[in-house]
Amino acid sequence: MSCNHSSFAVADRVIIKGNKRTPPRFVGREAVVRPQAADLIWTYHMVKKDENINRLENNLEEAAKDLATLPKVLEEREEMWKEVKERRKQNMDLESEKDMLKSKVEKLEEDTLFKKGQITILKDTLGSRHFDLLLSSPEFSYNDFLVS
Repeated sequence: MSCNHSSFAVADRVIIKGNKRTPPRFVGREAVVRPQAADLIWTYHMVKKDENINRLENNLEEAAKDLATLPKVLEEREEMWKEVKERRKQNMDLESEKDMLKSKVEKLEEDTLFKKGQITILKDTLGSRHFDLLLSSPEFSYNDFLVS
């Protein structure tokens, strides 16, 4: 039996609202509160209050435990933040070093291309002339190499 009031007195007239177990023939009918029903309603409300108090106490205990771990969590978070900042700095340093090495490699590649160009020019110059290193030396003469 469920009604609009939160507490009832003996001999109060109430309208039965019911629940899913209340037979439909009783829903909407008027009833008179008897002493046993008034006691039962009062007991029900007291049990509900006790359950609510117990639930609130449990919630309070859990919140107190959470608060007890909060300083440790904050300390860990601070340590992690410091590590993140350190890793960012290391990353920036490595990026800078990478850029420097990349520019050095580019410079070396340019120097290599320049040297290859010089070698090609020298080969082309030497290839167009008949040039003999032994014969151009003052110690040897062309006649020394002639076979009779």
